[in-house]
Amino acid sequence: MRIIHLILGKANPDRANGVNKVVHQLSKAQHKLGHQVEIWGITPHPEKADFLSGRPFLTYSFATQKIPFGIDSDLKKKLEAVNPETYFHIHGGFVPAFYTATRILKKRSIKFCLSSHGTYNKLAMLRSPLKKQGYFRLFEKQVLKDADIVHLVGESELEHLNKIHSSPNKWFFQNGMIPMEVDSSQTAAVVPTFGYCGRIAIDHKGLDILLEGFEKYKTELGGKGTLVLLGKGPDMDALLKQSEYYQSKSDIHFEGAVYGEAKDDFFKTFDAFLHTSHYEGMPTAVLEALGMAIPVIISIPTNLARFVEANKCGFILENNTAQEVAEAMKSIEKLKKSGAIESYRQNASQMIKEQFSWQFVAEKMLEKYAA
Repeated sequence: MRIIHLILGKANPDRANGVNKVVHQLSKAQHKLGHQVEIWGITPHPEKADFLSGRPFLTYSFATQKIPFGIDSDLKKKLEAVNPETYFHIHGGFVPAFYTATRILKKRSIKFCLSSHGTYNKLAMLRSPLKKQGYFRLFEKQVLKDADIVHLVGESELEHLNKIHSSPNKWFFQNGMIPMEVDSSQTAAVVPTFGYCGRIAIDHKGLDILLEGFEKYKTELGGKGTLVLLGKGPDMDALLKQSEYYQSKSDIHFEGAVYGEAKDDFFKTFDAFLHTSHYEGMPTAVLEALGMAIPVIISIPTNLARFVEANKCGFILENNTAQEVAEAMKSIEKLKKSGAIESYRQNASQMIKEQFSWQFVAEKMLEKYAA
């Protein structure tokens, strides 16, 4: 099968955006299974990047257009010339260029899967609500209707989309992750280290709750740990200001955006990974942590709670409050002190290997394409 992934960007796995990582890894897995895979990226900088040279499949880049709904002339020609048996997989919603591309695919009777990556979550759609509601009614509904598959990774997103768009083509299935072999002695320090990696955005990631929870853990529960936050975003100054009021401020470390091996080195020091998000698709950072045998403390909107609970590899923030964060951190500290945290680590690694391998996800995706 020839499969073309259409994405904003170039699917660079070293970018903080989880969609890039998902498309890169899914494409690799499908290629290994013997399929002809390509990535077509729409980007402001279409020139080739160094990381593309190591890919076993082709990546084409097309320039972003200033005109709404406009697409690069080369992209238009390739869409109009591609073999009708080709299967397209489009990543993301509310993208005018994707609307234009799907009109061409529909006209040519070419099937496509649309992976939303959390786009249709209720809270995500409440950002610029009037604009999104109008766009959804005029354009996005048509894309959803014409899609062969609408792939969703979040239960809350599926529930919300069912309320605003009725169609039988929705499919709920997880993303994948590559597990890493990790030496359990890497977190041998007595004092626990808690980590976060992602966009520094309060409304989205709930980082104000995370900081407040850490303060409670330190001052009210006598916690001994430290907190490390990796990433960049619009609310860095606000969070730095918030932390300045806390007694725990000397134990809160903002390390900025890190990628590749530098990021992995930070992860290897974490005893637990936190994600207090208010809405998500399925955050790759949490899956990366689990794949590195790191127990997690997560909110229900991460859409991983049922996996983490069933496999006993972390703690769930049922109401996503600072008090819950503090108590979960204290539980991790006790587990670390007793040595019982090792079973959580083993459970995390095993879950990723068995339920989230990219080969498993790619096989299920290919079965769905062909159905």
